Amino acid sequence: MKTTYIVQPFVLQKIKGQIVLKPEKPMQFNYEDDALRRAERMAEKFDGVVAVSQEYDEESGEMGRTVLLRQIGQVPEDIADSFS
Repeated sequence: MKTTYIVQPFVLQKIKGQIVLKPEKPMQFNYEDDALRRAERMAEKFDGVVAVSQEYDEESGEMGRTVLLRQIGQVPEDIADSFS
């Protein structure tokens, strides 16, 4: 299994009269430190950010364990709850 690191930012947006957290474009990194640094920087611009590690098998494409590395600011409840 290999591991990749993903940083997902979120912005608060009013849609049909409701305030929702909308995902923005995620970024992928090869190293945990790079992902965590980027998450910290993105937290200055976005309403919320999560950084996760994702295991995967290159040959089969099978996804393994996902681990929450950092959560900053506001993120959708279902994302936060999935790592509790």
